[in-house]
Amino acid sequence: MAILKRSPVLRYLLLSAMLALLLFFSSFWLPNSGIRDCDSAWQPCLSFYQPKNFDLVTMEHAFGSADEGILLHTQSDGKLFNPAHLRAKTKVRKVMLRDFLFADDAALVAHSEEHLQNLLNRFSNACKAFRLSISLKKMKVMCQGSKATPALTIKDYTLDVVLQFTYLGSTTSDNASLDVKLGKRIRKAATNMAKLSARVWENKKLTNQTKIAVYHPCVMSTLLYGSDSWATYAGQKKRLHTFHMRCLHCILSILWTDKPEFNSDGWAESDGAPPLIKECPGQSFQVLHLLQHLKSSLAQENDILLEPYLQSWDQLLNFMDALGPMVSFFSQKVREKVLLIRKLSLKHHTKAHGKPGDPSGLQTPAAFGLKTGVYRSVRSMVEAELKAGMVNFSRQTNSGCRTLLRLHRSQLWLKLMLQGLADGPDTDGQYKTPGELSRDAYKVALAPHHPWVLRQAAEFVFLALPDRKFFLQLVCVQSQEEAVPVLKVVISALTAVHQRNQQILDQHSMLDLP
Repeated sequence: MAILKRSPVLRYLLLSAMLALLLFFSSFWLPNSGIRDCDSAWQPCLSFYQPKNFDLVTMEHAFGSADEGILLHTQSDGKLFNPAHLRAKTKVRKVMLRDFLFADDAALVAHSEEHLQNLLNRFSNACKAFRLSISLKKMKVMCQGSKATPALTIKDYTLDVVLQFTYLGSTTSDNASLDVKLGKRIRKAATNMAKLSARVWENKKLTNQTKIAVYHPCVMSTLLYGSDSWATYAGQKKRLHTFHMRCLHCILSILWTDKPEFNSDGWAESDGAPPLIKECPGQSFQVLHLLQHLKSSLAQENDILLEPYLQSWDQLLNFMDALGPMVSFFSQKVREKVLLIRKLSLKHHTKAHGKPGDPSGLQTPAAFGLKTGVYRSVRSMVEAELKAGMVNFSRQTNSGCRTLLRLHRSQLWLKLMLQGLADGPDTDGQYKTPGELSRDAYKVALAPHHPWVLRQAAEFVFLALPDRKFFLQLVCVQSQEEAVPVLKVVISALTAVHQRNQQILDQHSMLDLP
């Protein structure tokens, strides 16, 4: 085998001998072999009935010297999304995409009608040489990215052109959109839901846990079949999420009128009734969820529970992401800090119990130790890290205490900005813009701790913030008058959490950690 790997001549002679033997035996059983199916984007999809060893031999004989196809330039070193690599001249690998094998089917791809016709001619000649017959009626052609209808032929037979093609349950469209595919997957999943309605979903003898255990393999697996290769947009994700939530509402017998409400008693202004805060559809940031997490984080004995505290930051990050890509200047750093505390909790829990959890660190199940471990609350985390020597008062360390201090300062910035939004107009009757309010809050909360370069970069972020009306829509109100009571409740909740963290950090002299 080592000699064959080093000698292309011997490999060629061995392949020729095997091919001769196959051709000798093929005279007894190959004449009726057929070719079925076809799908193309300048891409005919060809399916073979002959044994698999003939697939590779036929393709090699047909396209061994072909120049047609789709040429890709790839570079494996450096960052993935660096545009400069598109112009690289060195360390570049060229890959020619021409034919794809799917089980016993194949697809041919090319950039133009002329190139694809050449590939079809080569393939037709190869099939003739191997005494294979082609089922032309089962071959289909699909054109993507062009309005012209191609006219491709094999042996004077014009192949059918289709707008979409389904193969192994996956649908490909001529416009390269997932909408048709998602529609079919949702319809099939909805059919499965309907079939199980009387026997499972409406069965009072089954617990909700059992129903969910049935829902995942019977409905979700159908809905997300082939989703590993999907490149979804926000609207398509929302479409899948809407169907998923509708199914869960059906399983749990929740009506669309059953909207959760937040009890803001204790955080409302003394001169008025507490506002009614409901869930705002169509957006990732929910004031209702933020307040629920903040309230849940307020533990007894003047402490903060870390799990709901980090979940409140998940909502605040959704709020920051909704303000536009420029705010990712802040949100990305904050997201890294939230993730760091979760990873520290996971690391400590794994070391203590020997049970590794989810390495991604994006969720907070019991295995992360945020429910029962030393990272259950802010006080227990501070005491444990001080005891373990993880906190250094003279240099930077990746400790939970230092990370919490950074989140503590960022929370102050958000609270001050929301306070500005809740304030009334100035003496001239003018409201400050969100950019001006964010700048003022930044100067108080974060600027004293940031270097000059970072402070200058923040100025560009404030200029790109949306107007006040957009901020009001994020809290699901239409006017300044409606926004004030809601914002005051949010500010009161943020203040309560902020004051407890401030007190705990101050007791341990951690407000100035490097």
